[in-house]
Formats: sequence, structure tokens, C-alpha cells
Amino acid sequence: GGSLHFVYSQGGNWAVDTGSLAGFGLLAGPMSAVYSESAHHTEAYYRGEDGYLRFLHVGAGWTLVHEEFKQAGRISGDLSAVYSPSRRHSEVYFRPDDGNLHLFYKDGGRWVHDGLAFLQGGKVLGAISAVYAPHREHTEVFYHGLDGYLHYFYVHEGQWAHDGASFKQGGRIDGDVAAVYSSARNHSEVFFRGEDGYLHYFFVSDSGWAHDSTSFRVAGPVAGTIAAVYSPIRNHSEVFFRGEDGFVHYFFLDGDR
Repeated sequence: GGSLHFVYSQGGNWAVDTGSLAGFGLLAGPMSAVYSESAHHTEAYYRGEDGYLRFLHVGAGWTLVHEEFKQAGRISGDLSAVYSPSRRHSEVYFRPDDGNLHLFYKDGGRWVHDGLAFLQGGKVLGAISAVYAPHREHTEVFYHGLDGYLHYFYVHEGQWAHDGASFKQGGRIDGDVAAVYSSARNHSEVFFRGEDGYLHYFFVSDSGWAHDSTSFRVAGPVAGTIAAVYSPIRNHSEVFFRGEDGFVHYFFLDGDR
């Protein structure tokens, strides 16, 4: 494992904080950071060297939460944090030792663990990517399932709903997954590395989920992490990824293209 570092901007310059985090143990797996609107500060979830989930947030200085998460077992896969404005707290989806998707969220001032709602989707094989959906006032999550395909959980009429069928047209996943919420479409979207090695994109149109597997082939195969973001200026989602050439590639919508 390695030590935690926090890089932030102060007075127009980049600053690095290592000393404040030195007492929180080593990072021994995935990490996911999120900005908390209620705390007005960034927060981070990560796998500690003991294998359990850890949460760093700012109170009177950096504060570690970890005992509450041990009930879910050790982390053995990916994790993805997301901020929920409706709950005014960050949440985290993750894969522990049982291989299933789990969620920790805050309700009434206490941590709540849900390890049952997602069993219908099957076990997690790879990447997890969570996003907040304002039109549903709830977080949502995409993940690489044990069957190799993309799976999607969202809340409908107060209950978790699972969609594992809509994405089979895109083929199996072989790499990273990155979800983003599109304010223009009022729906979440997702990018992933397909079994063919190229970037794939699912978005919602009038006829339901639409799949784009051709627009990104000009950049060549994906060979690493994918990061998606929504651009209010362009009114469209955008995506960065590591190409087979080792460089960062960036796709954005230019006019109608």
C-alpha cells in the first residue's frame, strides 16, 4: 500500500498535504473522492491496509470513519463514491468479499448498510460507477457484472429497479466504466471499454437506451482509466481516457458533431 496525499488549490497555486493524513494508515486498494456540498469540502472513501472500507472527511480537521463499515466485510473489488443532495451526504457503492454490490449511506445521522437490494443484478466482476440523478432525487449505479455485461440500478417509485438487458447490444465489458448525468437529457449516461477494446457510450433517446460504438474508434483502443464529465457550456457529456499509445484522449461534442 501507499500513503495518502491530498492535492488542492490555495491562493492560485497547487498545495500538497501529506502530514494531516499520515495517521490514517496506508491505502491498499481503490479510492474514490467526492465533493460534499454540505461540508463544503472534499471527502474520500478507500480500502485500508486491513481490507476494510474507510471514509475521510473534514470536521475539526481530517476525521476517519471505519468501524461502522466492518459489518459489510472486507473490500475485494471496486468502489465508487457519490454525493446525494437529497440526503445531504456522500454515499459509497462497493464490492466486498461476497462479490455482490453493496451500499453505505447516511440516514438520520447514522450509517445504513444495504447488501440485499442489488442481489437481483448478480455479482460484480469489475468496475463500479455511481452518479446522482436529480430527476429521481437519488443516486444510481452502473457496474460490470459477473456475466460480463453492464448492469444499472436506479430507484423507481421508491424501490430499486435493475436493468441488465438494455446494454447487451453493446457487448461485454473489458475494462473501466464511467457514468455521468446529462442535464440536457435529464438522465444518466455511461461510457465503458468494450470487449473489442474500444470506447462505448450508452445514452437515453426518445426510444430508450441508445448505443454508440463507432464515434470513438478514430482514437484507437482504450488502454486504461475512463473519466466522464458533463459540460454545461456544450450541454453534453464529455470523456477522457488513456489510449493504447499511452496518452490521454478527449472526446467532446463540437456543434452537431
